[in-house]
Amino acid sequence: MTNRFWVSLSIGLLLFMFGCGGDANAPTNTDDGSAATLTGITITPNNDVGLIAGGTAHLKATGSFSDGTTADMTAQVLWGITSTSSATVASDGIVTGVASGTTTITATDISGTVSGNLALTVLASAEISILSGAASKCENAHSPATLFVPVGTQVTWTNTDGTHTVTSTNNSSGCPPGGNTIIGEINSSFFSGTFSNIFNSAGTFHYACQIGSHTMRATVIVE
Repeated sequence: MTNRFWVSLSIGLLLFMFGCGGDANAPTNTDDGSAATLTGITITPNNDVGLIAGGTAHLKATGSFSDGTTADMTAQVLWGITSTSSATVASDGIVTGVASGTTTITATDISGTVSGNLALTVLASAEISILSGAASKCENAHSPATLFVPVGTQVTWTNTDGTHTVTSTNNSSGCPPGGNTIIGEINSSFFSGTFSNIFNSAGTFHYACQIGSHTMRATVIVE
């Protein structure tokens, strides 16, 4: 074969390596040709997250770039945890509860310069507290505000803050969140004390208090 053939082949291989096999964390180009750099990483869900011992939680890492764009980086970041006595985290962002306690989950880009974190509480049982002054809140009226549980788990709410309901809503945003009540998923009467609901199917279940047009929104995620 001629030298020209080998030169062409080498150039082709280089183009393939750098054009198709680029670094997933490399900066993207903006409209003006400058490089967009990674400025932050957010782990979701990130609002007072709880997990019961023995259960799992699928977390997501989203990168924010200097040009205003975002990208799913769950498979590209390096996942870490401050205390493995409470939970463990796998390379794909799946957290497994080990024992009651608190820990912090981290997601760091491969350069080690940009990271995000999430405070996680591992519970011995699936219990949610309605906090004092909850009626005046849209978020953070429950603890944990987002609870991960396995299919078939009975979740119990404890209310020591007047009279409230735990009622499904199909809208997870807004204050109040609004949305249609979904009877049959979570639908308590007005109660003080405790209310329990068994989750027999996987899914994300948003709920709120029926008083005040569905204030006090929170979420149960069944995996």
